[in-house]
Amino acid sequence: FRILHCLNENQCPGKFVFCFNSMELDNYSLSVRNFINCISGYNNYYSINSFEISEKIPQKADVPKKYSLEFLREILRSYRLFFDLEQALKLVNEIDENQLLCDFEINDIRKINFEMGIISLFSNDTDNASLYFNKVIENVLDDELTCYTLYLMAKVELLKNIKSVALKHVNRALIIAKEKCNSSIYALLETLNYNLSECLDSECCVKKYFEAIKLLDREGFVNNKIHTILTIPRDVIYDSDLRPMMIGQIEMARQEAEKLDNKFALSTACHWMGIIMTHEGKKNEALFWYENCLHLRKELGESVSITKITNGLAYNNLLDSKYQISYDLINSPRNIPIVSAFTTTQTNRKIARIAVNPITARIASEVHIA
Repeated sequence: FRILHCLNENQCPGKFVFCFNSMELDNYSLSVRNFINCISGYNNYYSINSFEISEKIPQKADVPKKYSLEFLREILRSYRLFFDLEQALKLVNEIDENQLLCDFEINDIRKINFEMGIISLFSNDTDNASLYFNKVIENVLDDELTCYTLYLMAKVELLKNIKSVALKHVNRALIIAKEKCNSSIYALLETLNYNLSECLDSECCVKKYFEAIKLLDREGFVNNKIHTILTIPRDVIYDSDLRPMMIGQIEMARQEAEKLDNKFALSTACHWMGIIMTHEGKKNEALFWYENCLHLRKELGESVSITKITNGLAYNNLLDSKYQISYDLINSPRNIPIVSAFTTTQTNRKIARIAVNPITARIASEVHIA
C-alpha cells in the first residue's frame, strides 16, 4: 500500500498490475479489506472468476438470468486483460454454441463480438478474429467502436501479410475518426497508416512519419512512439539534408528505450545510428554503434537480429579492407544456420571479389536495414 501511495503522490504515468486473492479476504486485516472494497469500485479494477463450461442450457428463457450482458462483458474483458486465453476461449465457445447473444440489442452484441474478436486475435486465430470483427461492422455505424474494430482488422490482415487490405481498413477508419482528431484511436490509425504507406510506397513518407510521432507523443504512447521513430523512411538515409534530423530522432528513441529498459528497441536504435553514421562517412562512429547493438542483441539471444547486425559489422570491416575480420564475422557459427543464408553468401562473394580488387571497397555502398 505504501507503493501505491508513492505512485499516486508522484503522479506516475506508468501502468502497473496489482493482483490480490479476493477469495481469502476474510483472512486479511480490516484495513486491507476496506482497501479492496474501496478500489473495487474503480473502472480499472477487474476480477477474474472461475468460469466452468456448464451443460447445455435447456431453456432459452434462463439465459439472460444466468449470463447477463454485464457479466459476459466483464468476464471476457478480465480474461483478455490478464491473458487468461484458455478460459476466455471456453467462454467464447459457450457463447457461440448456446447462442447466448440472440436476446441482446444489436449494439450490445457488437460490443461482445468485439471482445471475442480481440481474444481470437490474441490467440492467433485470425480467421475467427475476422469473423467476429466483421459482425461488429456489418451494421454500419460510424462510431468509435467501428474505428477500433477496423484498426484491429488491419492488424489481422498484417498478420496475413495482406498489406493492401490492411491499408483499406485504416483509410476507412480514418474517414470516420477525422472529426475526432484528438482521440487516441486517431493517433494509432495515423501511425498504422504511416507504417503501411512506408511499406507499400517507394516515395519518402517523412511528413506522415513526423505527424505520427507527434500524435503518439500527445497521447503518451511511449513504446508506440519509440517503434515508429525506429521505423525510418527508407529514402531518408540517402538524403544528406535529412540524415542529421534523423540522428536527433533516433537519439531520442534510444534515450527513452534506455529509461524503459527496452533492450530490443535500444539495440535497434544503435543499429540505425550505425547505418546513418556509415552514410555520413563516419566509419569509426558507425563501428561503435554496431558493436553496441551486437552486445545488446547477444544479451537478448535473438539469432535473426544478431545476424543482421553481424552482417553490418562484416560489411563495415569490408569497406576498411579488413577482409579476414569481415570473413570471420559473416561465417561465425552463430550465423551459419540462419535463414538469411542468401545475404551471407552474397557478402562472401563480395569479400572474394574485393580481395582481388581492393579499390572497389572504397566506392562500394550498401544499406543494412535495422
